[in-house]
Amino acid sequence: MSGKLIAAESEEYFGIFGFSESDSEIKNLNFSGTMDATPATSLSFAGSIVGYTMGDIIHCNNSGNLTTVKGTLGGIAGRNTKPCIACSNNGSLQGGDQVYGISSSAIGCKNTAASISGKSFVGGISGYDEVVIACWSSTTTIAGSRPGAIIGYAAVGTTHCYWKEASGLKGCDGGIMTNSGSFTDSTPTSDQIAAMNAAWAVAQPTGREYKFDDNGDIVKL
Repeated sequence: MSGKLIAAESEEYFGIFGFSESDSEIKNLNFSGTMDATPATSLSFAGSIVGYTMGDIIHCNNSGNLTTVKGTLGGIAGRNTKPCIACSNNGSLQGGDQVYGISSSAIGCKNTAASISGKSFVGGISGYDEVVIACWSSTTTIAGSRPGAIIGYAAVGTTHCYWKEASGLKGCDGGIMTNSGSFTDSTPTSDQIAAMNAAWAVAQPTGREYKFDDNGDIVKL
């Protein structure tokens, strides 16, 4: 899907879908336009694909630039109660509060945005006190208080995540990350990719459809 998404003043949840229920599945949806949620004065959550979801998000991609001045902004989802799986973002994000490259929790996702900026707990994948497993990010321009290359503040269980090395940028600015580290090229090393795929298999023991290939891209198993 391409074009321009412009929020109405009354929007609370904003994206291609504003809100989706627990029995929903959003899959194989790509957004390549722009999103402007600055008119929404009561905005809580915004994302290119969905503002707030209680359902599944699988293999979705955003390559559009997203802008908000209020609420939480995610490259894929503003807020999700189930992990986003096999999703990717390479659109730049600018928001007025928490801003992150993918979603609140994620498994097997990647972010390659040029820049991400917000107010606090700004992250390449997620923002605050969430679990992120087997994800990577190459964004080195992350602006805001409590920035993290992967997540602003990592919840226990965040593991096997990798980020592009940059001066002064850590994987998280609080919390606990395990079995994680930086890389110096544009994508993770072959050993890091293998480690992410192994951790992904553990985190999603049934129904897994995707993996990282040798270039760090998300492909079918």
